[in-house]
Amino acid sequence: MTVSNAANVESPPSSPIDIITTTEKPNVDPEITSLFPVDPTTLRIVWEHVDNLTIESLQCDPHFGYTYVVQYSSTWDGPYVHGTPSNQTSLDIGNLEPCTEYHVMISVKNRGGKISTGSGQVATTSAVATGPVTIVDYSISPQNDIRISWLPPYTGTRCVVSGYNVSYTLTLYDQCQTNASATTGVVWEAYQIVTSTDIELHDVEPYSTYMIEITPLIDGAALSVPAGVSIVTNEQAPVGTIVLHLIYDGGRVIEARWTNPVCGTRRGNIRYEFKFWRTEDAEPSGWIATNDTTEVFPDLTRNETYNMKIRPVTNAGSGPETTEHIFVPESMVNLFPFLVSGCVVVVLVLLLLVSLVHRWNTRPVPADVTPSQTESRVQ
Repeated sequence: MTVSNAANVESPPSSPIDIITTTEKPNVDPEITSLFPVDPTTLRIVWEHVDNLTIESLQCDPHFGYTYVVQYSSTWDGPYVHGTPSNQTSLDIGNLEPCTEYHVMISVKNRGGKISTGSGQVATTSAVATGPVTIVDYSISPQNDIRISWLPPYTGTRCVVSGYNVSYTLTLYDQCQTNASATTGVVWEAYQIVTSTDIELHDVEPYSTYMIEITPLIDGAALSVPAGVSIVTNEQAPVGTIVLHLIYDGGRVIEARWTNPVCGTRRGNIRYEFKFWRTEDAEPSGWIATNDTTEVFPDLTRNETYNMKIRPVTNAGSGPETTEHIFVPESMVNLFPFLVSGCVVVVLVLLLLVSLVHRWNTRPVPADVTPSQTESRVQ
């Protein structure tokens, strides 16, 4: 074993130690390629990767590496800093406020902790759905104009309601479940965008059911759950004509039948008023009301003409009148003796003809008379 005197032995040179002492910030900045909202609380930033870094651009030996730094702030909060690895070129910034403008910057940070000036852009987070409006009142004028008013919703965020989408759908036209727009020109669906909290709808159909929905708009988009109300408009006087049929049953009774006016011409809850009188008499001044579509008139006078006038009626007035006439003929009972006598004569004549034909077919023929003799005698 060899023992050396440590005091006399020269120490080996020490290995180099990497010490970062830079006081300069990098003079290179990534370029932002896009900055956009992902949802109401998230922005996504995308940038270009920085290449060919040098000691002069990074103010530090690139051998030691670097990171990206994302900074963001709004008028109300921030700034916030978020570091990302150098191999990453995008970042989702979350937990943001909806409808809020943010200034976002991307920078380079060297290993000495110095951050470049950075490049920045501004973006606004998207809107978030709000609660529905509160419908406070609606009314219908005598001219069938609908007026409806509501209270704005509480958003709970910095999102501001820019307007309201008011849509209305005709669910029952003249209280009929039919789509007659092809023939009547009825508007079945429509909408309006308003900035106030009330609206009037004009030229709506009478005696029809409308579903009206109000949806708050934020940034021009309908985001909220709509609030709706179903409204039935006022009645009007009918415009449809009744088709009337008078039927004679062979006795002294007349049955009247009629049809309801077609959908779109009723304009209300239809009932009927009619008059029935003999032509020789004066037309009655009063009307008889009914909800039925048939009526029977018994014990009528024979050999007389009768008239019936009928019209549709709603709570708002009466519609066009329809008039029909019918003649009650003489009774067939008065002609019965003549019919019986005629039938007896016909029967007797038929019996006589049958008897003559029978006698002719059964007459005797002499046995000694030949056909040639018969012919010579005839000559």
